[in-house]
Amino acid sequence: MFQQESRRNRKQEVYDAIHAVSIKQDNLQIIREPIVCNEEAMDWEPTEPDFDDNDDPDMCGEYCKEIFRNEKKREDTWVLSTRLSDKKTKLRVSCIDWLTEVCTTWKLATDTLFVAVLYLEKALSSLDYTLDDMQAISGTCLFLAAKMEEVQAIPIRDIVEIAPGTSVPIIKAYEKQILTALNYQMVTPHLMLFVRRFNSIAGADLETHNLSKYLATLVLRHQGHCSGLQSVLGAAVCFMARRIMGKTELEAWPIRQTTYS
Repeated sequence: MFQQESRRNRKQEVYDAIHAVSIKQDNLQIIREPIVCNEEAMDWEPTEPDFDDNDDPDMCGEYCKEIFRNEKKREDTWVLSTRLSDKKTKLRVSCIDWLTEVCTTWKLATDTLFVAVLYLEKALSSLDYTLDDMQAISGTCLFLAAKMEEVQAIPIRDIVEIAPGTSVPIIKAYEKQILTALNYQMVTPHLMLFVRRFNSIAGADLETHNLSKYLATLVLRHQGHCSGLQSVLGAAVCFMARRIMGKTELEAWPIRQTTYS
């Protein structure tokens, strides 16, 4: 859904419509005349940014608005308030670093990492486990996330090879427990989903989007990652990335962005 800036910066916003163009019939000269703002002029309907994707059936542009409306409704179920002990917190960060390294080495999709971390957060807040179990739980979360996000799922024996102290029966046992903890709700409104959406609406360039992705990856390591709504975290990440790139506050979060967020 993320498109380049040239495709997104094509619609005129209401505050840009301060002049009307009329053409003199005699010499075809263009004359600009100011428009007096009134209530009708301010009652504007924003142009849906996904219309550009209607010609691409893979993008499902006509359903995008409804999809994200539904995702925002489901966010509350992924807000977790469980606090881990100091030892478990440190090991949790190590597990997320391990997941990041595996996803990078195996060239998995970015969404796979973010979904795996959400599964991990849910598992750590719901299951009874010891410190020795966290490696197996992390591998199982990656195994499940790859099933959802990758074209080809990761073989379970590959997970066993990279996760010390695990085995196929252990992974299968934790798979059942994590699915129960998730209530079999496998589709997650994860952070990168909203980052990609907000950057797409704003027409962010590739450099800004990549910076947003990097900042979002750093957020994963924070224990409060799931203590708030993923859409709010995504908005904060995008805003910070644009400010770092030199945008003003209004440019970093324009009026049009507020309409779709």
